[in-house]
Amino acid sequence: IAPKNPLIICLIESFESWVISPEAMPNLHREMQRNPHLLYCPNIKCQRRAGNSSDGQLIVNTGLLPLKQGAAVFRFPFNTYPSLSSLYDTSMGIFPHELGAWNQRYMNQSYEIDTAIVVGRSDKEIFSHVVRLSKEYDYILALTISTHAPHTEFADSSSLEVPDEFSKKSKDYIKSFNYFDEGLGILLDAWHNDQRLQSSTIVITSDHSIFKQGTKEFSGEYEYVNEKLAQCPLIIISPTIEGNICLTNEYQQMDIYPTILDLIGCADSYYWKGFGVNLLDSAARENRPISEQEALVLSDEIIRADWFRDLQLGILN
Repeated sequence: IAPKNPLIICLIESFESWVISPEAMPNLHREMQRNPHLLYCPNIKCQRRAGNSSDGQLIVNTGLLPLKQGAAVFRFPFNTYPSLSSLYDTSMGIFPHELGAWNQRYMNQSYEIDTAIVVGRSDKEIFSHVVRLSKEYDYILALTISTHAPHTEFADSSSLEVPDEFSKKSKDYIKSFNYFDEGLGILLDAWHNDQRLQSSTIVITSDHSIFKQGTKEFSGEYEYVNEKLAQCPLIIISPTIEGNICLTNEYQQMDIYPTILDLIGCADSYYWKGFGVNLLDSAARENRPISEQEALVLSDEIIRADWFRDLQLGILN
């Protein structure tokens, strides 16, 4: 069964929930207050491992967790993977870096992303392309980069005054997201004026956290002054969502895939359901069938064995 609505996935570099505020991210904050078809989960546990940003893409688009050791995109780029992108007849990837980064060119083939373009490092340019290309493609994956560590490249582009209680690292982080929010506003404004966008499922989430769960070389530098947990946000706008819903319990990155699968109407028809749970299903939220550790072990075995290739070839029973 074909998806019932187009899908746009925006993977936001190093996005953590605590930075969302009326001051730092006014466009997103305003949209979250007023949109009648929105799901917000502020406490999504980051599950990336050695693959960093590429792991975030793997988790969201395939419903698998990363390898225990190494990055799947380098060790197993030619595997057969399930993917949300494979469900659509027309798919586009919008990237702020050359396709050699994180083996993106080969992973696009494995994820069945048909077309890819590389645009500049400005998130405003990226979201302008998202709006324009949404008229031509049913699936869009857009990666952003303006908020990449060390968060200084676009911090000066923001006029936001950040209180001195924040460290220099945190100030730059906040200001870079203030700049990012201007770019995101291009997509959010377009949603209110474009019928096709209103019929689409739009996912805004993080590739990975960076402060509390940052890589080793960042530990100590990226400590948020209030010591809040480094949780990733998930914001989904979709005509399938009735109401403005906020779920504040902690959930996991692997829950994003089955939630999207349900929203696009493919939860029953697609062969791979993912290891997570549909966040819009209260019973599933309370009765997780597979633990994070079990999902990690099984994902590792599945990827190393190229299990989905054998499944599609009919070798497995």
